[in-house]
Amino acid sequence: MSHRPVDWPSILDGWLDEGQAERVLAWHRVAEPSRAARPGIQIVAASAAARTGDYELAVELAGSACSGFAAARDDRGRFRALNLLGGVSFERGRLVEALAWFERARRVAAQLDDDLLLAKVANNQASILHLRGDQIGAERAYLDALASFERAGDYRGRAQVLQNLAIVAREAGDPTRALSFAKSAVGQAEAHGDPAAVGMALTALAEAEIAVAPALAPRTLARARALARQSGDRVGLAEIERVSSLYLSRMGDLVAASRAAAAALQQATALDAQLVADDARRTGARARELAGRASV
Repeated sequence: MSHRPVDWPSILDGWLDEGQAERVLAWHRVAEPSRAARPGIQIVAASAAARTGDYELAVELAGSACSGFAAARDDRGRFRALNLLGGVSFERGRLVEALAWFERARRVAAQLDDDLLLAKVANNQASILHLRGDQIGAERAYLDALASFERAGDYRGRAQVLQNLAIVAREAGDPTRALSFAKSAVGQAEAHGDPAAVGMALTALAEAEIAVAPALAPRTLARARALARQSGDRVGLAEIERVSSLYLSRMGDLVAASRAAAAALQQATALDAQLVADDARRTGARARELAGRASV
């Protein structure tokens, strides 16, 4: 009687979708070397490493997986590796490098004529437009990506885009719209079911609540923190600390706000999460500025 081989990439991806990134990495560390080196397994382990903030390991595994997928002429696998490499470069603040990876991913998605893959890379490219100050272009690209994710029924993709739209709305001075986008992001992330995705969406919601309904923010942050810890999302924990600093500043506790921003900066810097570190640095500077004004 023959037995079907175990489909480890699908099993590991299932663990990842359940927020068990650390379980994926623990399995990969003790797996038989020939199995662990398969590109389909490497890319899941790379995704898990990125979600836990181990960017060096993520790059090493994704780069190796990309070469393996290219040799096997597996374009979907190659897209996933290229998009992940771009995402890690983005989080590290290496925008030129990120754009290059995303453009390579976009070309693969275009060759496959896959609307969902194009939406994933468009969302990432839009984030770079946003960071470079093109809010109008970024919002347009986000909305296009959102439409594609809606057609595909991709809850995680919708949650990510809605979080990004919340940021755009908040920075454009429309806190009510930001809150609406963030609430929708939480709903989509909960429908997807990944605790890490829900935690990230809740963090975006807490930041929106600080401007509109600050009394709600502590509970939202507590939920986000619990989910980030559960899923091993160390970058998410640094971001939660930064948003906690914003809340404390809003409440007038500027000493505690400065302390929280410093903790966020330390955590993010240790992980080479430069975008979070830059935001934490600005948040801390703002708290110190307000404290200086209060002492005059």
